[in-house]
Amino acid sequence: MRGEYGLAESLGDSAPVSAITDDRFLLSGNGKRAVVRRPDGGLRSSRDGGAGSTGLSADEARALELPGTRLTWRFLDGGEWSEWTLVLVDARDTIVWVHREGFFPSGYRAAGPEPTDESSDGLGLWMDPLDMGEHYCVTLIQNVTPYEALRRFGAADDGIGTSTWRELRSRAAFEEVDHHENHVVAAFALGPHALLVEDIGNEGVHRPDLSAGTLAVSAFRSDSSQDFSVSRDGVELASMHLSCLGAVEGTHPDEITKVFPEMGIDDVEAYENDPENLFNDLELLRRIAGISPTAADLAGPAYVAIIPN
Repeated sequence: MRGEYGLAESLGDSAPVSAITDDRFLLSGNGKRAVVRRPDGGLRSSRDGGAGSTGLSADEARALELPGTRLTWRFLDGGEWSEWTLVLVDARDTIVWVHREGFFPSGYRAAGPEPTDESSDGLGLWMDPLDMGEHYCVTLIQNVTPYEALRRFGAADDGIGTSTWRELRSRAAFEEVDHHENHVVAAFALGPHALLVEDIGNEGVHRPDLSAGTLAVSAFRSDSSQDFSVSRDGVELASMHLSCLGAVEGTHPDEITKVFPEMGIDDVEAYENDPENLFNDLELLRRIAGISPTAADLAGPAYVAIIPN
């Protein structure tokens, strides 16, 4: 039931904190999450048998030993994020404490997003509605529908639906989707083209088959890696790794390098030797693909799918 705290669905067991002992622990209904008492009197909350383990100190655990309360899990929709979270609820099932957030006597409220300085880096402000920061994989496929883009990616017809990007990520969190075993993907319409967006993935830069009969341009960025590729008719033409502008590979590297002067890069070596320069791969994608996306294009519903590997 959706109330003032977002989704208020329970996940399995619940108990007063004082009841969690060496012989008593909490276990979620799907068996993926547990809370156990640590030898020092604190609590350990873990997922999937230990992965993603977090803890509460003995003092923090004692602070939760309030009359008429129970420890359990809720799937919270906080506006900018949504996930299964350890919470403390009172006799009326009202959330009074949220793990990592603390006590909220007047009701849970998620903190608002930090203000964005749009002049700070210019790295694809049209991507802002996706709230992906500098970890993303996007693939523009020319002249195909979003539905067809997902089919090419591997989605079955009966596995394709519609939702916003935020709703898709919320669904994946609610279902506790394993991103190592599934692709969480949305496809947005940009005029006659489709923009594939992956949640925690990099499949697009390795899939020249997505370009069958057309052109596909893909950009992937994470904390430790960056990849960029251009494909046509199912064949990769050019690729670039770690934004090394002077080391573009492929049979037609000019598919990438011809755009550099348009971006004010006439001397690649001088550009790369200047530590102040931050290469904008999303701008490169935009220019090669010939698109002019806006934030509004990605703010509404898209075709979406969760696809097993």
